[in-house]
Amino acid sequence: MLPDMLRLLLLSASLLALACSSKPRDPEAEVRAAVAALEKAVEERDIGRIEDLLADGYKDDKRYDKGKLVSTLQFIFLRKQSIHVLVNISEIELDGDDRAHVKLVAAAAGMPIASASMLAKLSSADVFDMQFDMVRDGSDWLVTSAKWKRASGDLVRMLGG
Repeated sequence: MLPDMLRLLLLSASLLALACSSKPRDPEAEVRAAVAALEKAVEERDIGRIEDLLADGYKDDKRYDKGKLVSTLQFIFLRKQSIHVLVNISEIELDGDDRAHVKLVAAAAGMPIASASMLAKLSSADVFDMQFDMVRDGSDWLVTSAKWKRASGDLVRMLGG
């Protein structure tokens, strides 16, 4: 058996190592990662992951709730063999460490979109000006509401970076 003092030193060293190794939270980076995860889930047509990234009380300006949005996406995924998305986040406003408002431009097409210049050549691409409200739920960021409209030419150019 280890002497009590040695146990106490080992416990203290372990706790100190744990405290030093844990990264401080960076809400903006976490929100960016959640948006990237949503982008990837749409491209992979992963309905389960999309559902996981939407809050149960999700509502948007088109009067879609979570169920209606998921059903609509399922229909789109059945009709489209591939979906490629290009996203440019223009602004993230944090409200403390657990709420965020995100402004972005997103384009979706049936073929890869490497840049805004390539997007201009795709007649079938859809480009949207979007806003998300997000909330931290444990370690995840969930979309609680969204607004979107077709993007103007200036916003389409923002996708170039």
